[in-house]
Amino acid sequence: MATAAAGPFTSLGSTLTLPTAPSPGSPAFSAVQSASMTVNWTAGANGTGEALSYTAELSTGAFPNSFSGNVSSANSALSLLFGTGGAGSALSPNTTYYFQVRAANSGGASAFVGV
Repeated sequence: MATAAAGPFTSLGSTLTLPTAPSPGSPAFSAVQSASMTVNWTAGANGTGEALSYTAELSTGAFPNSFSGNVSSANSALSLLFGTGGAGSALSPNTTYYFQVRAANSGGASAFVGV
């Protein structure tokens, strides 16, 4: 029975897998005012070796959509203030807003999830 000889190995490099998508926080919305609100989310079950950033998006239409007026903001926190004093311009009173968030690392970005 012949055995295969073990040859030298060639390194193909390494890569980081995509982060786990975040989930809505509890509460998902806080400090709700007529012109601003804070959106909260919880980090996914990601390893500790890679710094994550989060991109949160706001829209007046349900996602997915292609509205040019969508507001997008990236940060490393687990919450984001939208409207007056935060990302984008003042929110309009008595208006329904939709939010989605995703996590990213140097390997790429997770899918967006609704908040």
